[in-house]
Amino acid sequence: MHPYDYEAPPLSTEGDRAQHQHDERRDLPIARTYLVPPLAAYDIHAQLMAAIREWDGYAKRGSITAESHSLGLREAYFIVFGETAP
Repeated sequence: MHPYDYEAPPLSTEGDRAQHQHDERRDLPIARTYLVPPLAAYDIHAQLMAAIREWDGYAKRGSITAESHSLGLREAYFIVFGETAP
């Protein structure tokens, strides 16, 4: 058989195959979903409480900007947990 004698498969075959692959992959989760660890892995409560204590300490020592940082962290705590920070 001569190389130029090759007949390409009908377009519908390749299109059907592509559609079939699309159908198989359509419901798979996006790959980047697996790159983000679960929210529980961060232990947000402990990290927020440590940051709040740290910035409260700076505010007690007289830092002018520390109070606003502490208030911002307390707002973040309220947004995440729905209650005021202890």
